[in-house]
Amino acid sequence: MLLLLRLRRQRPLLHFPYHHHHHSPRPPLPSPRYRGPEVILNLGWSCPSDLWSVGCIISELFHGELLFATHSNTEHLALMSRCCGPFPASMIKASQYGSKYFDRDGRSRWVDKLNREGQRHVLRMPTIEALTLSRDAGGPGLTDLLVDLLQLDPRRRPTASWLLDHNDWVRSRPKQPGPAAAVSRSEQRD
Repeated sequence: MLLLLRLRRQRPLLHFPYHHHHHSPRPPLPSPRYRGPEVILNLGWSCPSDLWSVGCIISELFHGELLFATHSNTEHLALMSRCCGPFPASMIKASQYGSKYFDRDGRSRWVDKLNREGQRHVLRMPTIEALTLSRDAGGPGLTDLLVDLLQLDPRRRPTASWLLDHNDWVRSRPKQPGPAAAVSRSEQRD
């Protein structure tokens, strides 16, 4: 999947590399703040990883701040869990880093690993539902979109094509007029 958000001059603003570079042994990774949980846990990279990044960026665009503002993997995983719910046991077991970040019962070890400032940061993290409802800026379907995109388990994230057909927020996006509409507007001015 190659997703491009373009500026007026048709220059890429964002490039999600998975599909375009899927033949390379290791695809380039997005900014650490946009990495999905499967990437942090070293469980692999795929198109759903790009959709996680899209969810982080949409949240940032609507709220004006990073969803997961951290450089620490421990804190990042703890913020994800606070925001999106508990990590699936299957992901923790499959990861070579599972025991580093989670205890036997699947609870994050962040309380023991983070300093007080990091702990306060994690405790202030709202759920994705609370975050989107508190601003009411995104319109119908934004909460559903972010809940779908920010599923911790990449196997549970919908595909981009499914979202285009089924999510109210995505489907209600303003349609850009095509060349015919632009011509008819200029003819109206004459």
